[in-house]
Amino acid sequence: MAQSYIQPGEVIDYIVPSGGVTSGQLVLASSLVGVALGTGVEDDVVSLGIKGVFEVTKVAGNAWVLGQAIYHDGTSSATGTVSTNKLAGYAAKIAASGDVKGQVILK
Repeated sequence: MAQSYIQPGEVIDYIVPSGGVTSGQLVLASSLVGVALGTGVEDDVVSLGIKGVFEVTKVAGNAWVLGQAIYHDGTSSATGTVSTNKLAGYAAKIAASGDVKGQVILK
């Protein structure tokens, strides 16, 4: 294996910003979207899942179809609305507009 290889890249360390994070929360770190795998307060280091399928909180009133592009809404929820939101991945399962959770394949 190459000496420059570090890790598979499915999970990385994330330094928690002010406000903290909770386990399962959709996180935006610059242009990278992931899911917090632990709970932490400012300056803690938690694992951030950046590859795989995760169940996340979704914006109410927003229905998803399988394979639809899903975006981080700028807070901590997922949405099918493009706007200025950052691409998180793709819907892994349909979700009705009344559902509070949805499954996302992180890109």
